Amino acid sequence: MPPPAVSDPKVDAVIRGLDPSLRPIAIALRDLVRRTAPELRETVKWNVPVWVGRKNVACIMIYPDHVNLGFFQGAKLRSR
Repeated sequence: MPPPAVSDPKVDAVIRGLDPSLRPIAIALRDLVRRTAPELRETVKWNVPVWVGRKNVACIMIYPDHVNLGFFQGAKLRSR
């Protein structure tokens, strides 16, 4: 089993800076990524939280009125 995901204080700061209405959604998305892929390293790139393996894997895309979970190379993900 991979080691537990490590929090990055820069990601904490980005989430703290979000509009209070968006913060719980961003926290839930972060928790989802960390539970699902604990081997990924979280960091901040382009002022957004990003999870990295050998390459960039996922990010929380921040907009004025919503947040999205985005996947780099998402079109190549296998469907079940």
